Amino acid sequence: MMGGGETVSAKHAAIVLTDLHLNGTRNDLEYFHMYCSTIRHHADSLEKLGYSVHTLSLGDIGEGLNWDKTGLTPDSLLKLITKEGLPTPFHTAIGNHDFTADCETDSTATSAARAFEKSFGKRFYSFDIENAHYIVLDNIRGRKQRFSDEELDWLEQDLSNIDHHAMLLISMHAPIHSYIKGTRKIKVNGDLESTNRLLRILQPFSKVMLLSGHTHRNGLVRVRNGANELVDLNLVSTSGTLWWNTEYRQPNLGHDGNPVGFEIITIDEAETKWQFIPYEYPADQAFKIWSGNQLKEYFSKNSDVQKLLAHLPKWGKYESLPDNAVLVQVWGWDPAGELTILEGNEKLPVTEIYEVHPDYYATTAVQKSVGMNDFRKALGEPRKARFLMGVASSPDAKLTITWTNPFGKSTQSQIQLDKTKFNN
Repeated sequence: MMGGGETVSAKHAAIVLTDLHLNGTRNDLEYFHMYCSTIRHHADSLEKLGYSVHTLSLGDIGEGLNWDKTGLTPDSLLKLITKEGLPTPFHTAIGNHDFTADCETDSTATSAARAFEKSFGKRFYSFDIENAHYIVLDNIRGRKQRFSDEELDWLEQDLSNIDHHAMLLISMHAPIHSYIKGTRKIKVNGDLESTNRLLRILQPFSKVMLLSGHTHRNGLVRVRNGANELVDLNLVSTSGTLWWNTEYRQPNLGHDGNPVGFEIITIDEAETKWQFIPYEYPADQAFKIWSGNQLKEYFSKNSDVQKLLAHLPKWGKYESLPDNAVLVQVWGWDPAGELTILEGNEKLPVTEIYEVHPDYYATTAVQKSVGMNDFRKALGEPRKARFLMGVASSPDAKLTITWTNPFGKSTQSQIQLDKTKFNN
């Protein structure tokens, strides 16, 4: 069993991952093994810098409704995770796919979680690592998001003796905040009564970070909660779109086209920082760039795309993009960070747009429709994501693009627009 009340060192780091969905299909165990190698590499580097390292999982480790068919029971998944050498202690929230039955009520949730709890520990509990207080919660009730009265009563008691300036890191499976279709407008998800009670409980605390998975997307929301700011980080899945891309040896993408990856959170006495690490790209690559001109050309000429569009015209051909546009997706986008685009010494205006993700479009959507000859599976509504866009003065403009995260770390890339070919 993993999970409990450990105390480690003052300088520590959490490896955060979510939505493994391991079930022995679509090359998932092969890719998971490769991804664990990447995690171990970063954990080793952190330990050399003096950090103790542990792992936080945000749920959906396996497929609880199919354990009898796949053989990947909670006990065997625990043994697999242990064999892969992920940093310990290993703590996990429970996800909707970790229950052995649908659980709309608290009582059915209790019975459907027994196998999971036997291997991975309780559904809600806390532990301390020096001046950081970690809390694991369960907000899954069937297809809905709700916290039980029992766990919120427990949480109030748990926090009653915690310093209001302590760092709180709270894990759960489903996010309680999200943006509305790529805008800066924020909505509260799930059961409002229990979520609002949670937020009231957290109001006195000045440093709160919520961690969640479930959506298979990346997103970070900063909201006011009383007098304090609360950071709500939603992490893309390790499995992408349930390991769909890995079956075809394509880049593994989430529902928003974000590459799969994990989060590293470092905590010392001075500051808490976080960084998204992609599994399949260099660790220091923070974003990807597309030329709008090249997207228009590719999606107006590619034969498979035309077959998809004959059935699903909403996916489009990027006709609305301005000429000489450059699109940037920042994988660990944070509203407190800044993207700059320079053409020579001129700083171009940067706007946020909500657009179909070209990589998801050209790989996942095309494979699910044209590749399978089943146009119901490409999804009736195109998969869109937040992009940061600049418009250059010419199709061969040379641009310098820089993302600076909230902690002052900058990542830079220089491109020539007409040579930025579409490469999914």
